[in-house]
Amino acid sequence: MKRKYIMWIGAMLASLMLLLTGCQPVSGVDLNKALENNMNVASYEGKQELNLEIAGGEANKEKALELLRNVSLSLTDIKMQSPETMSASGRLNLKSASIPFTMYTTDKEMAFLVDGASKPVVMNLEELEKQSGEPMPGMGSVVAQQELVRAVAPLIIQQLPNPNVVQVGQANEIINGKRLALTKVHIEIKGSEVPGLIEKALEALTKDDALLTEIITLVMSQQTGVEPGKVDPAMVSLMTQAAKSQLDEVKDQVIKELYSEDAKEILNDRNYMKMDLYVDSNLAVHKSTFELAIFNPNIDAAADEIQSIKVSGVSEMWNANQPVTASKVDRSKGVLEVNENLKLAHFLKTLNPNSDAYKLLVNDLKVLNKTLHISVGEYTEQPDDLFPDAYIDPASEKAMVPVRFVVEGLDADITWNQEKQQVTITEILTGKTVVLTIGSNKASVDGQSAELEAAPQLIAGITFVPVRFLAETFGYEVDWDNEARSVLIERK
Repeated sequence: MKRKYIMWIGAMLASLMLLLTGCQPVSGVDLNKALENNMNVASYEGKQELNLEIAGGEANKEKALELLRNVSLSLTDIKMQSPETMSASGRLNLKSASIPFTMYTTDKEMAFLVDGASKPVVMNLEELEKQSGEPMPGMGSVVAQQELVRAVAPLIIQQLPNPNVVQVGQANEIINGKRLALTKVHIEIKGSEVPGLIEKALEALTKDDALLTEIITLVMSQQTGVEPGKVDPAMVSLMTQAAKSQLDEVKDQVIKELYSEDAKEILNDRNYMKMDLYVDSNLAVHKSTFELAIFNPNIDAAADEIQSIKVSGVSEMWNANQPVTASKVDRSKGVLEVNENLKLAHFLKTLNPNSDAYKLLVNDLKVLNKTLHISVGEYTEQPDDLFPDAYIDPASEKAMVPVRFVVEGLDADITWNQEKQQVTITEILTGKTVVLTIGSNKASVDGQSAELEAAPQLIAGITFVPVRFLAETFGYEVDWDNEARSVLIERK
């Protein structure tokens, strides 16, 4: 399917959320209250399953499509200790693999132990923020977003109608081994309903200055940490006028797009979303299910085209707002901390080669296959900041390449000994070690002496080494493209 459809699928999902939070009471069930109760859950235990089904496209031989044709993510032991701290055990099921994992997340870090790995992968969110200068998505940011949605959503959707299909009935469901008498609320929305819903939401925002002011106040309060009543009114007024001006400019264009022929390819009666909510007499949500189906607008699509995509899920919750302790990931054998030096090979080394995760990455996704192109320039005895990535050594007539650039692309680690003027290269998966000394034609490979085609050189603070020796020692092939004057390093 075309990439532009992603926008309209997103519009469908947004409309479903608007409907859910904007429904008027149906058969005595106040959906607003039920969803408000659900959003106010601070701790719980539960389980969840998500499924992705792709139909058609069998003639398309792309590996990624085959892997994603039928995917399920099952979380079997969710423990939310607080809005900031949770853990879960689960399994990712693909066509060729079933990968178990455990996870533990807080507002400061995320830890994952995958398929029996000897060490968990740990993301220190505070450190990564410092390195990147960008905020990292942790539980804290999720909580903040939920609080903002909870505050703003009712203001936007208060004028929206109920969906065309809302059905209420009784159901007996087994939740955590206990049979519960619950009320089932079934909601459906077709793609053709989406334009009208979004149009009404935009109309409400652009015509109601008080509504927009209240929304801006809540947004600024959430972003600054200041109580809504203490937010600077002058700044609110300024931001409101700016937002209103922008909304007026984009509203007509958005509405035009929503009713366009392109949009109708997705926003039509063939495509739909469904949701079931199971609530008790106190309007506490114990179970929910959803289904989103998107069909190819071309009924006569070719055999290599996707015919439909269906996403579905089910979740159950118990012990809501009761004391719950999240389970931490085992770190007794150390951790793999995500930083600028961590490579995928470091993670692979923690896996059993017979594990599904290892086989998926190595055999199916071919992550160990590498291709490097290095341009070769002219050698000069007076290098400056524009010195080439590689050059031909005039004495040996061999291609010399910057060792750190090449090694970091070949699943190896590198260290520099200033005193000995030595570079040590260690292949991460095999442990094979090569030691090169500046100005010496002798190298050490796992402790054994080896002859070099040319001696390593230190130029402008960069160590250059003979490319063929380096690549072939680690099992790569080397080719020379004379026309492009470049070196190709490859492993298939």
